[in-house]
Amino acid sequence: RLYQAVGASGCCVLLADGEGVPVDRRGTAADDATFQSWGLWTGALWSEEHEGTNGIGTCLVEQRPLTIDRDQHFFTRNTLLSCSAVPIYDHEATLAGVLDVSSCRADRTDAFSSLIALAAGEAAKRIEADLFRRAFAHARIVLTQAADGQCGGLIAVDADDLVIGATRSAR
Repeated sequence: RLYQAVGASGCCVLLADGEGVPVDRRGTAADDATFQSWGLWTGALWSEEHEGTNGIGTCLVEQRPLTIDRDQHFFTRNTLLSCSAVPIYDHEATLAGVLDVSSCRADRTDAFSSLIALAAGEAAKRIEADLFRRAFAHARIVLTQAADGQCGGLIAVDADDLVIGATRSAR
């Protein structure tokens, strides 16, 4: 769903593991050669150790949503990219990977970047909720409420009403 929202605007979506290696990618065929030449492809290594400051690697280190825009990248070869990355936590609240939306468009605006970051954040929440529900498929799932009135997290409760799991946001 995230790719459907941002793909036609010159963006690709990467799902990277906890080491910074993209394991899945979505992008427009017309942009594939450009993104592949820049290393935005499955199997590439985007850890901060390997690439310096970048969306995926820096997100893994800081464990928070962020955008690394063009010249904020460490290596000059990456300064044409704008990358919005969001961490994904597993059912044990351990950092599992990163969801990244990268753009190579020169006409990208700050407002558009904000929309991309919001969409990526919502997609990451859906992925985390799906991972949690699969891990606790036989449990009752309780939604917690955040201070802003939104869903704050998920708690898994067993048949004896004991809490057996909680998402990072619920913890």
